[in-house]
Amino acid sequence: MKTRASGISKKQGDGAHHPQVSPPSSTGDHISRRHFIAAAAGAGTLGLLAASPRYAGAQARAKMSLKFGYINPVDSVHHQAAQRIAEDVKSRTNGDLQIDLFPGGQLGSEKDMIDGNIVGSIHLTMGSGLYLAYAPKMGIVDAPYVFRDVGHLVRACRGVIGQEINEQLVAKGMRSVGVFLLGARKITTGKKPIAKLEDLKGLKLRVPNVATYIAFFKAVGTNPVAIPIQEAYLALQTGMADGQENPWAQISSFKFYEVQKYLAKTDHVINVNFVTVSEKWWAAAPAEFRQALGEAIEKGAEWQVQTILQNEGRLEQEWRTRGNEITTPDPAPFRKVADDVLAQFEEKWGKGLLERARAVS
Repeated sequence: MKTRASGISKKQGDGAHHPQVSPPSSTGDHISRRHFIAAAAGAGTLGLLAASPRYAGAQARAKMSLKFGYINPVDSVHHQAAQRIAEDVKSRTNGDLQIDLFPGGQLGSEKDMIDGNIVGSIHLTMGSGLYLAYAPKMGIVDAPYVFRDVGHLVRACRGVIGQEINEQLVAKGMRSVGVFLLGARKITTGKKPIAKLEDLKGLKLRVPNVATYIAFFKAVGTNPVAIPIQEAYLALQTGMADGQENPWAQISSFKFYEVQKYLAKTDHVINVNFVTVSEKWWAAAPAEFRQALGEAIEKGAEWQVQTILQNEGRLEQEWRTRGNEITTPDPAPFRKVADDVLAQFEEKWGKGLLERARAVS
């Protein structure tokens, strides 16, 4: 396994805290960790590896090296999970299959890497909302207030909703082989707290370039600004954006606490990241390599989910310890706006998908 040194030039703040990941505990969580992990493992393979033969080990074959690129920085749980996957694959294949890691957007933006995944120049990547340009049904995963909680979302991803999404991905040249957890998104701001829906009016809010996010935040009164996440810190620092929205893991990894003071626990979208492999590589690779990769990603995803769930409480406490503030707005007005917005996207997703997603038990 090789990890390429990051080419990101953004200066980190003096004394910035770099979180250390501790081994997952066995204590309970406010979300059922056991159920999430089981679901994530199922969602990771979506049943696609079941037909593959077991790793054959001693067979002679040419060595392969894969590029795994993603926007997450080197101190993120996503990168640490990718390191575990790379080490596991190397072990399972006696070094015949190697994964070189390119964290921090070294291979381009999230869209650049998805495009590379399609043509086969980037063998592995991970992301969420930007996949919907190729798999419209993916939009349901990044839509506001569709899923009740983390468990509901993952059950949908491991079931028929995930299978429908993967069919569209495969048709465009990618295959879902894993699901990582990001968590529920919160809104952060630099100058004023968000205590109610009306406080968002006129706010320049950094959002991903995803139609559902842009439509929702326009509807609640903000001026959404689509900026790649690697550029979000500078945008907040210079006033190009007043705030942003992300799960705790991203808020910490990208050090938004250095340029934001207030956080609103809106939990408007619960995020997962799909890990995809190039279908071009997958179709040509030896079966034992596919099996080794799939099993390693499943195992790495389990560790990643445990660690994200464990870390959320700690990251919230660190936010408070830095002197930053937290509010919990009433979600009802947000949900009402979201229902009107979601109706605009049903034709793109396919009629009935929203109802089927919400009906997952």
